[in-house]
Amino acid sequence: MILPSLPSEASLFVPHRDTMLLLDKLEKVVPDLGQARAVIKSDNIFFHENTGLDPVAFIELMAQTAAAYNGYEDIKNDRNVRTGLLVGIKNFRLTGCQVNKGDTLRIEIRRTFEINNATVIDGTVTSSDQKTIAEGTLNVWILDEAPPFSSVAAPDPRSSDIKDDMPEWLTQNRNRSSAYILEHLQILNGSVEALNAAISFESKFIGFSGHFPGTPILPGIIMLQIAALTAELLLQKRLTIKTVDKVKFMGTVMPDRILQISGKLISDGDGWQTGIQLNSDGKKLAAIVMSVEAEK
Repeated sequence: MILPSLPSEASLFVPHRDTMLLLDKLEKVVPDLGQARAVIKSDNIFFHENTGLDPVAFIELMAQTAAAYNGYEDIKNDRNVRTGLLVGIKNFRLTGCQVNKGDTLRIEIRRTFEINNATVIDGTVTSSDQKTIAEGTLNVWILDEAPPFSSVAAPDPRSSDIKDDMPEWLTQNRNRSSAYILEHLQILNGSVEALNAAISFESKFIGFSGHFPGTPILPGIIMLQIAALTAELLLQKRLTIKTVDKVKFMGTVMPDRILQISGKLISDGDGWQTGIQLNSDGKKLAAIVMSVEAEK
């Protein structure tokens, strides 16, 4: 493949497709630095017109910019574009700025460490007027062999129906990903000191569309949504993510796999710190430490 000139469509450099392709353009690649652009659209599964873009989407934008950077380097070196998996998050911070439909976001990643297939990047998301919206550090693992990409039918793009018995304050103004989680999440033990819940994602879940074609893998940021929404159900409060302090992903989640959610919530005065673990079949898949606060 001939190396495209920049800026170019991000789809040339990443395996993401359909609803999980959040980037629009890869704009710049120089040694250890990549820059990209995303325009927020109404069909973004992490967006709702009344509440804006879900904070977890900023992490995905950084991860996809890293993927585009690596894809550009792969093409430059006459390799097939490889797939990367998000394996860790650290010190992710938000400014609380709401992002709306039509807003243009600039994403910059700086590669700070690389050894074999492991890469550490510092990422920043800024608004069109250069205000910082989010920043943090991601760990990415590059697969030597790309998953097979085949044509698969995209899920129904309409929002999931939320359980009728849930209170309106909890269910209103939810993006499509959050709506699905609320519909399927089961709280088995309502204690904040020893929470116990479960969820399974059907193959029709829209987050599998394009992540990745032919090899559906649950996006890691969906696990952050699970942790936040589990906290909401336990505390009976609408919450927003304040910081993501440390996350480690240790396995992938395929369709119809039952996830067990355990952990606890600790009040820190201004909000709550969540220490949540996701397991399946006795194997640890993710450990999440983040801070949440009541939605203002």
